[in-house]
Amino acid sequence: MTSTASTASFRTGFSFANKASTLAILAATTPAFW
Repeated sequence: MTSTASTASFRTGFSFANKASTLAILAATTPAFW
Protein backbone atom coordinates (compact mmCIF):
# COMPACT_ATOMS: atom_id res chain seq x y z
CA MET A 1 0.00 0.00 0.00
CA THR A 2 2.86 2.35 0.79
CA SER A 3 4.46 1.39 -2.49
CA THR A 4 1.27 2.18 -4.38
CA ALA A 5 0.92 5.52 -2.63
CA SER A 6 4.51 6.49 -3.35
CA THR A 7 4.12 5.42 -6.97
CA ALA A 8 0.99 7.52 -7.35
CA SER A 9 2.72 10.45 -5.69
CA PHE A 10 5.72 10.05 -7.97
CA ARG A 11 3.51 9.93 -11.05
CA THR A 12 1.60 13.01 -9.92
CA GLY A 13 4.82 14.87 -9.22
CA PHE A 14 6.29 13.78 -12.54
CA SER A 15 3.16 14.84 -14.40
CA PHE A 16 3.23 18.23 -12.68
CA ALA A 17 6.93 18.70 -13.43
CA ASN A 18 6.34 17.67 -17.03
CA LYS A 19 3.56 20.23 -17.44
CA ALA A 20 5.62 22.89 -15.71
CA SER A 21 8.63 22.26 -17.94
CA THR A 22 6.41 22.28 -21.02
CA LEU A 23 4.96 25.65 -20.00
CA ALA A 24 8.44 26.96 -19.28
CA ILE A 25 9.63 25.85 -22.72
CA LEU A 26 6.62 27.46 -24.37
CA ALA A 27 7.14 30.66 -22.42
CA ALA A 28 10.81 30.73 -23.42
CA THR A 29 10.31 29.89 -27.09
CA THR A 30 7.10 31.77 -27.91
CA PRO A 31 8.74 35.25 -27.93
CA ALA A 32 11.28 33.92 -30.43
CA PHE A 33 8.51 33.27 -32.92
CA TRP A 34 7.12 36.79 -32.56
